[in-house]
Amino acid sequence: MLEGEEGLTLGALNRATQAWVEREYHRSRHSEIGTTPLAQQKTPRTLAVELEKNRISLI
Repeated sequence: MLEGEEGLTLGALNRATQAWVEREYHRSRHSEIGTTPLAQQKTPRTLAVELEKNRISLI
């Protein structure tokens, strides 16, 4: 895939991979979560922590 690319360095490959993740991967719908990772990350969540048996506190 990258054969013949001149000036290809680890840094350039890392930047290209990061750009792909941010522009494509995080904005594409994933069937497993039913939405995009970006939308999933922006969804507010409540974390339930068990403090004692049969007692749960939301934080």
